Parts: sequence; structure tokens; C-alpha cells
Amino acid sequence: MSGVIWYSEYDLQPRRALSALAAPGPRRGALIRIGGGFADIHPWPEFGDAPLDAQIATLARGQTTPLTRRSLEMAALDAQARDRGVSLFEGVSIPESHWPGDDPPPGFDTVKLKSIERLP
Repeated sequence: MSGVIWYSEYDLQPRRALSALAAPGPRRGALIRIGGGFADIHPWPEFGDAPLDAQIATLARGQTTPLTRRSLEMAALDAQARDRGVSLFEGVSIPESHWPGDDPPPGFDTVKLKSIERLP
């Protein structure tokens, strides 16, 4: 790993439980910049990621975790795309998704059911 890694930590407050396994409360992450490329480090300790502080400390030692390795790769891809003046989303079609609540806006026609007690 070479170059300076700039980062800015953030907290996101979920509006509702994210999953049956996710701990309640804010989710911590960090935006990173390496040269002209940007990426995100957003660990999910419930699924085996080290917490954010450990991710940052590991990077500071010049080492990576599986999550930070992918983040560094993404930042490099982002920098290359920015150098060429192209979007990483160019030519990518976003698949249809689902609405996670019980009051979907017009246009959502797909549902995702998980162990529910009643249908809305």
C-alpha cells in the first residue's frame, strides 16, 4: 500500500432495525480518499468485520483487512475512472429492488418478506 490515505468518519442513524442481527444504534463508517479516488469503509461487526477503530488502526500500520482491501481496490478504480473522466456507473443498469416498508411509493412492485406475522 502506498500513498497517504485521508479519511473522515461518519455515523448513520438507521430509521428502523437493519436486520435481525444488527445491533441497534448508529452505524460507524469512514470515507477514504487516496490520491484522486474515493471509497467507503463501513464495517458490519455482526457479520464478522472488525469495528471501524480496528479497521483504521490496521490501515495505519500499513496492513489491511478483507474490508479495507476491497475499499482500497475501489478507491483505485475510482481514481482511474476520474482520471479518464468516466463514471463507474456508465453502462451499469441498476436492478429493480424492493421497498422495505409497508407503504411503498408508486412504482415499487416487488416485495421482500421475512418472517412476518401479518401481511400489511
